[in-house]
Amino acid sequence: MKAIAQISRFLVGILFIFSGWIKANDPLGFSYKLDEYFNVFGTPWMSSVSLYMAIGICVFEIALGVALLLGAKMKWTSWSLLLLIVFFTFLTFWSWKFDVVKDCGCFGDFMHLKPFTSFMKDIVLLVLILFIFAKKNEKFKHRDINAYKTLKELEDEAKSISAKKSKNELKVTGAKKLFEDDQLLLL
Repeated sequence: MKAIAQISRFLVGILFIFSGWIKANDPLGFSYKLDEYFNVFGTPWMSSVSLYMAIGICVFEIALGVALLLGAKMKWTSWSLLLLIVFFTFLTFWSWKFDVVKDCGCFGDFMHLKPFTSFMKDIVLLVLILFIFAKKNEKFKHRDINAYKTLKELEDEAKSISAKKSKNELKVTGAKKLFEDDQLLLL
């Protein structure tokens, strides 16, 4: 179960960063997609803030993806992911079932998904996020995946290497000095 949660963290994190980044390249285009949803749900008055919401959603998705990859604030991150994916799943289900929005806008203009495809993507994401949510209370240890070290470990290692290098330089300098002194004595 832990391995599945780790793989889920990686996949969902990368997907959220990618999705947020793609939409961030054209926040105005994403705001038009939000306007389309606002009109479908009878809230056209929200169109006045759709650009700000588009930018906020992009930043939020990227931040969640990064937090997930780093294992930061996992309780908050997993709750945010769960609430977000439940909301998105509802939207894509509504779009598919009632055929109201033809493209979800999940990946901006990079990739257009039909409502059913988008709904199925959200179901898969929901399952992956449930694995993450189930393990939210466990400490994320970078050593578990043998690919990362904590910043503290890297800092300690750098200090250790630096100290060893300084010692070795002193030994080499001392040896050179002794060698030079011996050379002078031989002359």
